[in-house]
Formats: sequence, C-alpha cells, structure tokens
Amino acid sequence: MIHSIIPMDVIFGDSNATLAPRQMMQYKGQSVEVSQTENGYKIERLMSTDPKSYLDPALQVGCFVNYSQKA
Repeated sequence: MIHSIIPMDVIFGDSNATLAPRQMMQYKGQSVEVSQTENGYKIERLMSTDPKSYLDPALQVGCFVNYSQKA
C-alpha cells in the first residue's frame, strides 16, 4: 500500500503509453540500450560492471549519440 499525496496515475504512469523501441549497441566500448529519435540515439541504460563507466558524462542516461559515433 502506498501512502502518498501524489495521485496514483502520476506514480505509476499511463499504462496505455507506448515506449519507443529500444536496442542494444556498443558505444565507447560499453553496452548501452538506446532508443532512436530524430536527433540520433538517446541512451536509456548503461550495462557495465565497471564503476568508472557510470562516471563518464558521454555515457549518462539521456545523452544523445549520433549514428556516425556509434562505432
């Protein structure tokens, strides 16, 4: 049970909303999950066991990757 003044639809979001399709790619030697946008690819998740990878600003969630930078 959740005791909150925030409405449940804000907490759990819209169950009918569709997420952009995601795909895995290698970027800067790391595995990242990205979604395609008109600006290139947006990093949605970083999958790494190296703590230093999470400190790299270029690998943070929300950053954009151009297709030409993919490799």
